Parts: sequence; C-alpha cells; structure tokens
Amino acid sequence: MKTLLGVIGLVVLIGCSAGDVGQSQEGLTLFTADAQNGISGMYQVGDRVVFFETIRTGIHPEGTENAGLPELSVRFADQDGRTLASLSEADGTPAHWSVLSGQRLADVVVLAMEDLDRLQLDSAVAREKGRLIELHDAMAPMAGEQAGAPAEEVAYTTYRKKIKYWYKTMKTWLGIPYGNHSTSATYLYIGGVQQTAVEVRCNHGNCPNLGNTPYCSDWGPELTDQQPVTAAECATGYAWHSVNGKHNCNDDIVLQRARVIQNRADAPKHDGWGGECSDGYTHTWAPYCACQLYCCFNENRNGCDYNP
Repeated sequence: MKTLLGVIGLVVLIGCSAGDVGQSQEGLTLFTADAQNGISGMYQVGDRVVFFETIRTGIHPEGTENAGLPELSVRFADQDGRTLASLSEADGTPAHWSVLSGQRLADVVVLAMEDLDRLQLDSAVAREKGRLIELHDAMAPMAGEQAGAPAEEVAYTTYRKKIKYWYKTMKTWLGIPYGNHSTSATYLYIGGVQQTAVEVRCNHGNCPNLGNTPYCSDWGPELTDQQPVTAAECATGYAWHSVNGKHNCNDDIVLQRARVIQNRADAPKHDGWGGECSDGYTHTWAPYCACQLYCCFNENRNGCDYNP
C-alpha cells in the first residue's frame, strides 16, 4: 500500500522537489485509484498544490452502520506532507497525519475534488471517492476566504479549535428509538478568524453530512505558544452498547470534546484508554456538549450554535 509520504518522495525523485512543484503539470494528477492502493494524487494551481490519499485501516465491526465494509481514512496534505484535512470512519489515523498545516489551501482542495468528482473511477474505490468528496464539503466553507491566498505558511499568532457535533436517532424496525449515533468535526482557527484545517471523525457510523443533524459546538482555549492537540478516538475495542471495557461512538465524542476543551492528550481519562472509553457503563445516547452542561443557551457564548 502506497502512502502519501511515499508518493511525495516519488515526486521528489523524478525531479520535482517541494520548492520546484510549480514546474509540474497543472490540474489534477492521479497516482493510484484501486482497491489495494486506494485513491491518491495531487492538484496544482500555479505554485499552490495539495496532495490527497485514502487508506483502508480495518473492517467495520458488527453492530455498526457499515458493518463488514472497509474502515477508511482520507486526507488532504500540503507539499511538505502536513495535514490540511483528515476524515476517519473508525478508530485512529496513520501517525504521520497528526501534524496540521498552516497553509491556506482550501480553495485548491475544492477545485481538486470538483475535477475528481467528474472522473469515472473503478467501483471498488467508490466509497473512498465519497469520503474524499465529503471531506471536501467540510472544507468548502473555508474556500471563499482563502481564494487566491498566497501559498506561504500563515504566521501563527494564536491557535484555537472549535468542535461541532452531529447526531442521528437509531430506531428498531418498529420505529422505537434505542440510541444515537454521534459524530464530530474539529476546526483549527488561526489569528481568531482563519480556518486552515479540519478533522472529521465519523465514529464507526455515517459521517456528519450523511443523514445526521448538527446539535451544538464547543470552543477550546486560545493558545499562543503551541498548536492544539489533534483529534482522537478511543483505543479500546468497539461495542454498540459500550460495556465490558469497550466503547461506542458516543464515548468517542466525549473524548474528542475533552481534547478540544482541555487541550490535553496525556490525562488518564483522555488518553483513549480510560474514562468513558472503558468505564463499563452503557452510553447509547449522544452526550451533551460542554456549553449545554454549563447552562449555555446563548449562541454567542462558548460556541453554542444549536440548541436541540
């Protein structure tokens, strides 16, 4: 299986270093588009370029919406291999995806996926293509403010993250609700206003815009001396009812919320093994966001965009 870092290395070997990317052919270039290697490629506009790749990381377990299908992770990256946007269907993404880029390239991502969407690819990678398009959709709101922006890295004055939550009510064949599927997207802001990266976590079910409803959001602290910690999922095994030391999507949300609000990845409850990820209690309903827990019902306070 080829990874994007390997692909970027190949580009360098054939005479196109990070500083020489502008000499390449403009538009969309596909490197792979098959079940074994996934979809990978690049898109260039002038001296601005994005790379993209998809990886199959496992098989969706029984009890999930996509049981039996490959678990997918997809991302867009800059020419140095740093992540602009990532989407994970299940638990975990490749370790080298964790470094977020400060380049303003969302508008190039939009152009790349518009071209990719028009291509007729093998049906074996239809889901990979769909996840790339969905990640494009998550970046699309950023594209307007980034159109024509220089490729230079943004001057990091302040960092801040916002996490937004979606839910879907799961029902029996009789129409009786028995729980929620929940999912999230985390956005990186620089200088208080500029969105430059997004991390989408589908948490073992359908991703945010596939039949789910947004219900609230939370902000992390404003940072001046470090980047926020990256999104994460529970490292314990999966169980739809979240018992016997295992977790479900709602436990993943609690972990993702805590990592944004507290900006910590090392606390025992938020390392992916402790807390809700293994406490043995059943968590079948989507958790409140922090602004709801603290009686925040004003959308101008702490990022409460939605109140169910």
